[in-house]
Amino acid sequence: MRVSEVILKSDMEEKVLGVNKTIVKGNCSIYGATMKAKDGGTLGAEMIERDEAIKRIHELVEGDNKNMSKKDRSELVRLQVITGVYRIP
Repeated sequence: MRVSEVILKSDMEEKVLGVNKTIVKGNCSIYGATMKAKDGGTLGAEMIERDEAIKRIHELVEGDNKNMSKKDRSELVRLQVITGVYRIP
């Protein structure tokens, strides 16, 4: 499985870890960070696989680039850097 990034979340903050690693079947990897949370039950994580990241890049590039929000442009650049994919054929 090719993992592009891991997003760690709580009720107070969100941290994005650019991973860009291949995890071989049967192996495991541990990712973590110190997180602030009012309620420990809100801690969670989301794993973004490389194919999902490329699909999101494609969606952002195909959209209206002139009216792209700052948040979307930031996400596009972050995903391009993490995956190394700058052009979609």
